Amino acid sequence: MRSYRDLAFGWLLLLTLLHLWMIAGGRWPLSADEAHYWEWSRRLDWSYYSKGPMVAYLIALSTRLGGHTEFWVRLPAVLLGTATAGIAYLLARRIFPGARAAFFGVVILSVMPLYAIGAVLMTIDPPFVFCWGLAWLCLSRVRQRQGDLAWYGAGIAFGLGLLSKYTMFMLPPCVFLWLLCSPRLHHWFRRREPYEALALGLLIFSPVVVWNARHGWPSLGHVLVQAGGGGRPVDPGPLRRDPTRRGPEERLDGDGGSADSRHQHRAGRRGEAADELALDPAAHERGGGQRDEDRHLPA
Repeated sequence: MRSYRDLAFGWLLLLTLLHLWMIAGGRWPLSADEAHYWEWSRRLDWSYYSKGPMVAYLIALSTRLGGHTEFWVRLPAVLLGTATAGIAYLLARRIFPGARAAFFGVVILSVMPLYAIGAVLMTIDPPFVFCWGLAWLCLSRVRQRQGDLAWYGAGIAFGLGLLSKYTMFMLPPCVFLWLLCSPRLHHWFRRREPYEALALGLLIFSPVVVWNARHGWPSLGHVLVQAGGGGRPVDPGPLRRDPTRRGPEERLDGDGGSADSRHQHRAGRRGEAADELALDPAAHERGGGQRDEDRHLPA
């Protein structure tokens, strides 16, 4: 058992180092979605027109620690990917006897294309999947006569997941069906902990509701359009652009100095303003030939 546990730990370590190497090499410029969320991270708010604020908060924290480069924008995805694989290992240990199945479960997860991509690209999915797994890890500790605190852990994970992706709203129906199909757990329907956990998650999510109420419910309109349920497409322009922000001629490089003089003689330097990074995916392809030491994003 110990050998498989050590193998799982070693596999996670190697996986993390591989992902760090991939994002540190500067091989791929930011995707359109990543640049979009990076732009949000420079204008922090309670929410945004199409998604919750979690992805922006994580990118903001990372780039403030290390700078506006592709590596620091994507670092949260790597860390969350490792944490998600760790959660998968712990869940498998609770389901199957021994560590063998847990180890192979982590190996299979790590080679799945969706996981492999989500562990290096910083979108809304890495924090969402992590929170979804964390919620079920907490719920796995719910038993017939114990598990009171586990409900509150699941409630916190539920709220943080909602700040990441609205798909997290599917968790309560799944938990309801799980309890309904588990006769030994029916008594939890009469306990206060599940309902308090739900309220806790909604409380964490409440800033998004307040922000939407103040701005005419753009997120609701966006979700309805995306789901094909009608509604009017949302124009994010007034919510995204800030006329007080500096233009491209006033950009700063990673050290805080003026980048104008460098821009004149660096052929691979990006020439788009910050808003164009969020709106023009081709802007990232034009930056693919720049040198590693020049891979600072416009600040």
